[in-house]
Amino acid sequence: MNPLRYFFPLVVLLSIPMSCTPSLEPLEAEVMAIHDEVMPFMGEMQQLRGQLNTGMQNLDSIDQIPFRTASEELKKGEDMMWDWMNQYKKPDLKSDTARTYLERQKTEIEQVSVQMKNAIQMAKQLIQ
Repeated sequence: MNPLRYFFPLVVLLSIPMSCTPSLEPLEAEVMAIHDEVMPFMGEMQQLRGQLNTGMQNLDSIDQIPFRTASEELKKGEDMMWDWMNQYKKPDLKSDTARTYLERQKTEIEQVSVQMKNAIQMAKQLIQ
């Protein structure tokens, strides 16, 4: 009996699970696309905070409250983005934990995005 006769079918069988494993590259691309969408807002958020500070200079303390709140929300968005960027590590897409890690990162960067967009909207409404 020829042992090579079983070699090719064995190679095919061993390669099937690997070829059927869905790639994590699209999920990683989604995470980075969300980051790339909102990262440019960082500069705008700093400008808005400056405008809020200028806008409340001639207001009494009660009327300054919404301006301070909006400024704090902008700062929170900035901090969330910095925190996310500092903790994110590109995963080994072949590891067993990569999918879980990327799904968690997607959820976290989506929260950052929502915070940033809401804070910008709040600040722009006050500045108008």
